[in-house]
Amino acid sequence: MKPDYKEFKKLALRHGLVPSYVELPADMETPVTVYSKLSRSEPYSVLFESVEGGGKLGRYSFISASHLFKFQSTGHQISIEGRQSEFIQSHDPLNELRELLKEMNPAVLPELPQFCGGAVGMVGYDMVRNFEKLPDRLADDLRLPDTLFLFTEECVVFDHWKHKMLLVRWNKIGSKIESAIRKSYRLGETRLKSLAAEIMNRSVPDSAFLSRKPSHQPLKVRSNHTPDEFCAKVKRVKEYIRAGDIIQTVLSQRFEIESKVDPLLA
Repeated sequence: MKPDYKEFKKLALRHGLVPSYVELPADMETPVTVYSKLSRSEPYSVLFESVEGGGKLGRYSFISASHLFKFQSTGHQISIEGRQSEFIQSHDPLNELRELLKEMNPAVLPELPQFCGGAVGMVGYDMVRNFEKLPDRLADDLRLPDTLFLFTEECVVFDHWKHKMLLVRWNKIGSKIESAIRKSYRLGETRLKSLAAEIMNRSVPDSAFLSRKPSHQPLKVRSNHTPDEFCAKVKRVKEYIRAGDIIQTVLSQRFEIESKVDPLLA
């Protein structure tokens, strides 16, 4: 495991997060097989495939199914799970996220890729309401958060160029005393061994490769609009255009189907 304890301790005295890592050969694995092994029992997981120029495979892929914190916001309500389930109010959730990243103060190892952890997640469209005053008349039927970010604890960086995997653990440094730092180092070593064993010894779920037998039953497609409702909206938009109020608009509707196909295959 790298770095050695002497270097780890030096970094731990200056930073709040210190990475430790091991290398594994990747000749018999792909990012999808690794993701399938690590994500099967986790509520949140990440697979970033790296593509450049629309069709050229990039050097790295990123897989993670373990996190230190979960940062989530809806409107001005923010929850941070993993820090005793903290709840706060803020008019600028992204600034709170920025401050949390600063607080982490992670150490950087030059031999690791530039991206090998951090806050990974999404920002939804409704986040714009924190920057601009916009009407909010639509019913929130999906009940999705405006932001959701996972602070990576353990991850796998898949190096396509060197055909190897970097198993990285971000060790949270609490106390700066010698015994606490050594305990954190040993825990990181144990967890990386466990992560390596999961990848090397755990079988890939059949669903990662095999889809169910094709069904010839017609799919039941649901929309959030009836045909008459949608056509009425189209006519209304045409009237706005004729009146010179707008030059164009984009109408949409959401279609849903029930499926038993593994989302990884969809």
